[in-house]
Amino acid sequence: MVDGGRLCGIVTDRDLRSRRLAPGLPDNTPLSAIMTPNPCTLPPDAPGFEAVLAMTHRGIHRLPVVEHGRLHGLVSSTDLLRAQGVSSVHPADRICRAGDLAELVAHAAELPELWFNLARRSETTPVLGRIVSGIADAPVGCSPWPRCAVVRRPCLTPGSSMARLASNLFDFRVVHGDEQLGRPLRRQIARNCPRHETLFVHLVANACSIPPPLGFFRQLVVIGEGEHEGDLEIKRHGLLPIVDLARIHALAAGVRETGTLPRLRAAAAGKLLSQDGAETLGAAFEFLLALRTRHQKEQLSQGLRADNFVAPASLSTGDRQSLRDDILSFGWVGLEGPEIRLDGARHRLVLPRRALNEASVTIHRITDDRAAAGEKLRSVLTDFLAELQDRVLIAHYSPTELRFIDTACRACFGGAFLPLVIDTLDLGRRTRVGQAPGSLRLPALRARHHLPRYAMHHALSDALAAAELFLGEAEALSARGRRTLGDLLPD
Repeated sequence: MVDGGRLCGIVTDRDLRSRRLAPGLPDNTPLSAIMTPNPCTLPPDAPGFEAVLAMTHRGIHRLPVVEHGRLHGLVSSTDLLRAQGVSSVHPADRICRAGDLAELVAHAAELPELWFNLARRSETTPVLGRIVSGIADAPVGCSPWPRCAVVRRPCLTPGSSMARLASNLFDFRVVHGDEQLGRPLRRQIARNCPRHETLFVHLVANACSIPPPLGFFRQLVVIGEGEHEGDLEIKRHGLLPIVDLARIHALAAGVRETGTLPRLRAAAAGKLLSQDGAETLGAAFEFLLALRTRHQKEQLSQGLRADNFVAPASLSTGDRQSLRDDILSFGWVGLEGPEIRLDGARHRLVLPRRALNEASVTIHRITDDRAAAGEKLRSVLTDFLAELQDRVLIAHYSPTELRFIDTACRACFGGAFLPLVIDTLDLGRRTRVGQAPGSLRLPALRARHHLPRYAMHHALSDALAAAELFLGEAEALSARGRRTLGDLLPD
């Protein structure tokens, strides 16, 4: 419904059935008496998952697309299903309409398959979590029974068990009805909690009772007995400590955010948590979420039940490094056509977050005094991304670099690192058939092109080595008819 070019309401078939036919209103009843006024809308540039979340949360199937009050169109759950191949709106609707407990359980059993299909479409971990949470809220939102929550002084003189229960209250969200009604409670929590030191004593004690999965010499600590002996419990010992830390800092700062990453950013903005600390915790949180998502997707693809227990042997070298290590230095060099521009070569040390271990000094030849003169990660990363703009990233075995840089980008800027990449290992694989073990390593491939052997594990020399190898591999592929940059990108 549009009045003067501006959206004023929406009329769906459900509105006609429930507000016109069911009450027996006459045919000349104006649409203004039937429509849903001021409907939920989204702007034209909103991502599709926002529409999915809005429809799932509100139990609706259509959303007007509006910009500055002007109607641009209408998106439906059918449109989303057609575009994305999978939708959470219909499963949520079936759950909401379940007639009894058995039917509700049967529909809820569809959730793992839905999650798996969304994960296969490369939906990000936060999006997956929000969609599944929206579906889980569906039976509450559509329940016909009256509900009432009474909170009695949750922040006063709590013991450790009361503090643990109160921490669940602090993360509440409105799942049905007017969201405005939950704001006074959130304001009261943000206003009152910082004044009660005893509360924080117990919250910190509870958080410290769950140790992170790292022991002496930063070795991974695994479960010592039982069904999951030898596994990492990634949720309890990885994600929950960060969630607790973010909650405690947010409550102490009096901020009203409920998500872990927004809480960390808000605590840093309030100077209660350092910017570096917030970025480090945020990067660790996102990495662990992505690791758990990958682990659970693999389990579901094998017909297994998803869990939070990860075997260290299943982790790649990069994953194990990400659990324990930091970026210590960046090195890059530019290519212009067939020329390596040494005048633009850069080697930048990054200020470490913790004392260097012996392996860092031995392998990378970066001592404590050199590391102490390093720059903040955000500054180095900003310059690197500026150099990379409108260019293609070249690396040897790129997953390692991509994983570290993506984690850093998410921590520093809140966004993923998604460059165009040419992997010289992949180029070497294309030019050779039946490779012997180790023949695709950087030194071995360079030797085939009669390139000199460089000392490894130095960021700049590794970058130069990859650049020289790229030119050699590109020339070999050119002889096979692959002469453009696009021909060298992954198939």
